[in-house]
Amino acid sequence: MRSIRGRKKRSIIMAGLLCLLLIMTVGYSAFSSQLDIKGSSIVTSKWDIEITDLQLKQEVGEVENVSYNFDALTANMEANFYMPGDEITYEVTVSNLGTIDAVLDSIKINMASQDIIQFKVDGITSGEELDHGTSTKFDVIMKYNENITTQPGETSIDFSMDLNYLQKGNSSNFSDAVTDVEDTLAITGIDLTPTETSVKAEISANNAIKYYYSLDNDKWYETMDNFYTIYHLTPNTDYTMYIKAEDVNGEVVFSSKPFTTLDNTNPELKLTMGDNVKGENGWFKGLNINIEASDAGGIKDTKYCVSSNDTCTPNTDLELTEGKGTYQFASSANNQTLCVLVSDRKGNETTKCTDAYKIDSEDPTLSDMKIEPKENTMTVTLTANDDHSGVYKYYYSKDSGKTYIESDSPNYTFTNLSSGDYFVTAYVKDIAGNTSEPKAGSTAISATFCQENGINNLSDCVIATAAGEEKNIETAKQTIEAKGTPNFTVTSPAIVYSESHATNTATRSDTTYHNIANTYTFNPTTGYYTLSGYKMTDPETVDFSNGKDYYTCVSTNTSCTTLYKITGFKTSTNSITGTKTYTMIYYPYTARVNSYDNSTMGMYATKDDDGTSYYYRGAVSGNYVKMADKYWRIIRVNGDGTLRLIYDGTSGHANGESSSNRQVGTSAFNSWWSDNAYVGYMYGDPSDNQISEASVAFTYTGLNSSAKYYFGTSYTFDKSTNTFKLSGDLVQATLSEYRDKYNTSQYYTCFSTSSTGTCQRLNHVQKYVSATSMSVKAVEWSSTTYAGAHANEKNSTMKTYLDKWYDSNLKGMDSKLSKDTIFCNNRQVSTYKSSPYVGDGYGVTPTMYSYPRFYNWSGSSISPSLTCPGANDKFTVTTTKGNGELSKPVGLITADEVSMAGGRTSSQNTLYYLYTGTTYWTMTPSHFDSASNAREFIVTATGVLNGWGLVHNVYGVRPVVNLNTENLTFTGTGTMQDPYVVS
Repeated sequence: MRSIRGRKKRSIIMAGLLCLLLIMTVGYSAFSSQLDIKGSSIVTSKWDIEITDLQLKQEVGEVENVSYNFDALTANMEANFYMPGDEITYEVTVSNLGTIDAVLDSIKINMASQDIIQFKVDGITSGEELDHGTSTKFDVIMKYNENITTQPGETSIDFSMDLNYLQKGNSSNFSDAVTDVEDTLAITGIDLTPTETSVKAEISANNAIKYYYSLDNDKWYETMDNFYTIYHLTPNTDYTMYIKAEDVNGEVVFSSKPFTTLDNTNPELKLTMGDNVKGENGWFKGLNINIEASDAGGIKDTKYCVSSNDTCTPNTDLELTEGKGTYQFASSANNQTLCVLVSDRKGNETTKCTDAYKIDSEDPTLSDMKIEPKENTMTVTLTANDDHSGVYKYYYSKDSGKTYIESDSPNYTFTNLSSGDYFVTAYVKDIAGNTSEPKAGSTAISATFCQENGINNLSDCVIATAAGEEKNIETAKQTIEAKGTPNFTVTSPAIVYSESHATNTATRSDTTYHNIANTYTFNPTTGYYTLSGYKMTDPETVDFSNGKDYYTCVSTNTSCTTLYKITGFKTSTNSITGTKTYTMIYYPYTARVNSYDNSTMGMYATKDDDGTSYYYRGAVSGNYVKMADKYWRIIRVNGDGTLRLIYDGTSGHANGESSSNRQVGTSAFNSWWSDNAYVGYMYGDPSDNQISEASVAFTYTGLNSSAKYYFGTSYTFDKSTNTFKLSGDLVQATLSEYRDKYNTSQYYTCFSTSSTGTCQRLNHVQKYVSATSMSVKAVEWSSTTYAGAHANEKNSTMKTYLDKWYDSNLKGMDSKLSKDTIFCNNRQVSTYKSSPYVGDGYGVTPTMYSYPRFYNWSGSSISPSLTCPGANDKFTVTTTKGNGELSKPVGLITADEVSMAGGRTSSQNTLYYLYTGTTYWTMTPSHFDSASNAREFIVTATGVLNGWGLVHNVYGVRPVVNLNTENLTFTGTGTMQDPYVVS
């Protein structure tokens, strides 16, 4: 026994002493009884089973190992326990060092009936074999019962365990105990008294001196008493009590009796507030309730309900994992109370409800903003909605969001305004404190400044007004020129984005892996998230227990506008196909508009081919012109004094308004696309072309895996239609069939399912790539020199379209439109050379034109320019300044002008004056790609300047003209409500 010792913080030490004995005498007797030694026979067999190692494996809590030691047949372990829940584990190794295979006959535990120290043996069972030359390891675990709430009367517990090994193939009378023997030894009765967590067994037996009790028929508790209590059982669980009785001669009899533990205790249930975001006015922006249920007999069902009342009847299943779960409140206009019911296997129930909470995790929606300018005022009217807590406050700014005015009203009037452009922003806030994304718009307060000051030239009026109503035109020009060059690497207005993290989780299912990272970066200029240190990851291998965060853009993407913060995966497998579906639980991270920077809005100056040009940038609203009953927007005052206009509809459209009325129709830029020539507004006569095969292969994608395409050994070409057709030996096959039969044949194909199909670009197959793609080289009717490709001999589809539109719509204004001002179709080949883009602007060789000037802003790129470097590319009606190839003084905007106006590659801009909500053409060549496609710059439906417009695609057309403002009368002030009217 160990004495009681004092310790700070503790009043008692509970000591546990275990002695483990390795018994082999029975085994040796069994072995000896089978040996038959005669004559001079030599016995080489050896029986030797020993404890060969004893290690302290684990300590939990304040437990203190006192000592542990062992010899061949005995292991001793002693520990002090200070607090309920303390636990210690020792690892024992038993080895068969002899040459005889052994078996564990029985495990006998000698321990007084008590519920203070819980004793457990893991990793070894009766009947387990231990062959010679092998070892087995098992754990001996002692734990201070964590349910003890009062100081135990005992302060020292001694117990022992015997392992009885026999020669393999033998068994003792203990393990082979019978149920019926002579009257001298018999079990005549078993009385069992179960509680929820224990059972007391009382044996009636004749001539017994020793008793053994077991619940698993494996490890036996040995005692001299005919009663014993086994603790730490599970409520409402079926068990069988196994009993053995032994007499003075070592004879053993066996019996058993089933029983079921009681369960009269309701489950425990805890509802606590989990992750939450507190809002305003007593609301939460997000709230989780942590649910924890436990029952000694196990939880069977969990149900919940949510109500606007104080209580409700739970009827919806709720899944708990190891007794724990989380409920996430949705947004609601009403108070919400969560009620949870848990039931155990016996049917005992516990129901609890939370307090009532108000939750609104969703931002209000600002769907519309109308701006009504008058003489020196403007009224802003907002249309906003919030389905939950309700719209609470309205905020208005007339200075691009630098300062806001708070209001309770959805409309506000700014007064005493000076004339000029105004960039208005507004947002709303709901009662919970959530704010909408700001909405922006622009307008202008008009003034009759030019008429009042005798400025009769419209170009001069535009410059004077943009310079802050400067009467002296030269001074106005100097004022504008002094502003310098804006930053073309950002849009105008520049949008500042911020991260927006959802407070509610969502799910999505995929059958593919994802690039997953632990960190990311966010670009406030573009609103894009980018993964850092990402890796293609099997969702089943993600460890959510290590405290790390996990993010993905989904699939192979590494940059995205919606980032997924992953909190878990659930995997399901299709029983028929074996396909795994990974359901991701995540918080969506999005980008929201935080603010706008419109500091570069206005007019700037730069050089063009005729002098200094003054161009508009950003969300300007004083550049409206009405001419020929159509609305136009001023792009710039050209260096020759003319006014460059772009079509904007048959009625006035505010900045940010999406409307197909802002274009005259749609058209391809060129119906032919398979040569460098077709980036041109005009191009060379193709009759002198020749058939050429590209030197660089590309992967033709998007094919149908089940379609049977025709392939041929040769082809014919029709010059009149610029089309190829297969000839020679034809075969028909899916791509997979081609791989199996013809992959080394390198046939030609149009990827047509018709044997007579034709194509502008013939594909010379190089090899199979996948069931929907092939590596091919383009075969085309191609130009042989740069001069031949870009000779202005044939009209593009776009030129023909614009000329026809001009005749129908602007012929009456012909005298007022400049015939000398240049439209630039810049076909200058870029100095950028990187494989495969090494071409010189003709044939089927990939070539860069203006693409690198707008997609590479680091070092080698240059700013947009209004000068046109090639004389051949300066399209005019007369030959005074240009090539004289136009019959009508009409063209398109250039990518350079879009950039100067506030457009940017890879960045949306829905607020600058060139945004229409539709995709439309520029006349700036971008590149001739590796798949032999001619590409032109376009402006996308989101205002992005984009260099990937396939010339044979159909996009919007916005004519551009140059208005000669000399001797031209005009009225109006340039606003949408009062445009400059030219008649």
